[in-house]
Amino acid sequence: MLQKLKTLLQAEIDPAFAKRAAFIITEIEKKKPAKILDVGCGRGFYVQAMTNYAFISEIQGIDINMAYLKKARKIINDRRVKLNQASIYSLPYPRNYFDCI
Repeated sequence: MLQKLKTLLQAEIDPAFAKRAAFIITEIEKKKPAKILDVGCGRGFYVQAMTNYAFISEIQGIDINMAYLKKARKIINDRRVKLNQASIYSLPYPRNYFDCI
């Protein structure tokens, strides 16, 4: 795991979140997906974390909460990232488009 992300997770006050995030990030590093969808991306923690990996060509984040998406857009500045208001029950993407969800 990248030192930047490791340091961030070590400072996390919620140990369950830190453990889950470390697992997800480790799996992303192993599988090296090109296209990722973060469903329920909220304020963009995982989307932002994924911008640290050059092997990822596209990162899409969806959430139904527009206020969270606005906050995520303020902190994430990466051309590979697209954030949209959408529901998991009606995804605006073709079937089998992503390598990792």
